[in-house]
Amino acid sequence: MAPRRSFAIAFAGTVGAVAIAIAATSLSNISAAAAPSVAITPASFSVTADGNVTYTATVSDSFGNSLDVTPDTTFSIAPDGSCSGRFCGSTVTGPHTVTASYQGGTAAAD
Repeated sequence: MAPRRSFAIAFAGTVGAVAIAIAATSLSNISAAAAPSVAITPASFSVTADGNVTYTATVSDSFGNSLDVTPDTTFSIAPDGSCSGRFCGSTVTGPHTVTASYQGGTAAAD
């Protein structure tokens, strides 16, 4: 269950000859948002050793619009290699997986 937060507003004063006191309280449940669904392109790749591939990461909003989040995404490559921003590569031949991570959501390309 999400934590409950309580907010209160109070006013006390005199208007003319009448004393007025107003109080209001609101209880809210605040829930954590779900991790976004991330997509990475290209989804698969083939490159020579010492080459690199340029990746793009996108998420979709609640209306289905695709949003480019590449500048705010962390890219990594396994089992070896390195990424510099959106550019990933390895000096070792063989299968590799590139993972894009954005605000708790991930996607992988092989």
